[in-house]
Amino acid sequence: MDIRIADYYLERACFGNDELFRLKCPKCGFDNTHLESVEYFGRHEDAEHGTHAKMDFDECQVDDCLDGNPSDRRDGLILHFSCEDGCEFDTLIFQHKGLTFFKFKNDIKQKPKTHKEKYHEYLQSEKWDNIRRQKLAEANYKCQLCNASSSLSVHHRTYENVFNEQLSDLIALCDKCHKKFHNIKEETK
Repeated sequence: MDIRIADYYLERACFGNDELFRLKCPKCGFDNTHLESVEYFGRHEDAEHGTHAKMDFDECQVDDCLDGNPSDRRDGLILHFSCEDGCEFDTLIFQHKGLTFFKFKNDIKQKPKTHKEKYHEYLQSEKWDNIRRQKLAEANYKCQLCNASSSLSVHHRTYENVFNEQLSDLIALCDKCHKKFHNIKEETK
């Protein structure tokens, strides 16, 4: 099966005995996506009017307005999704010359950021700077292993709550102890 949504938006998954594809969010790469609503555009080829229906979990609205139809000549479908990371995105499905096409609205072209890329961006953020400063103050601006007071950094003791860490998830370390800490972790892998 050849699906023309970029490979990094689809992930093979098994559900029961079936091999399926799991849709990842094209904005952030998160794989927990939810279908929120569906818009159907029914149209005879090149007709000015047709049927438009928007369905979500609570209601269905029907009219004859074809504004927003992803196909400029025939039937079209828009699937409105959200991901558990808070993004919203649409998948357009439409026909042209006997072919069916899939496309993300607004043609999201860049590959979603990896967790590592998001983490490195986070380390440059104001949010991280604030929590880093809080941890250094809590440690009285001293290494929590050797009591050195120069070249301090804040290290994650656990990455379970990364992006939403508590001060207890962190440790203030001097450069020397920080390097030792990483060498110990590397050796245990």
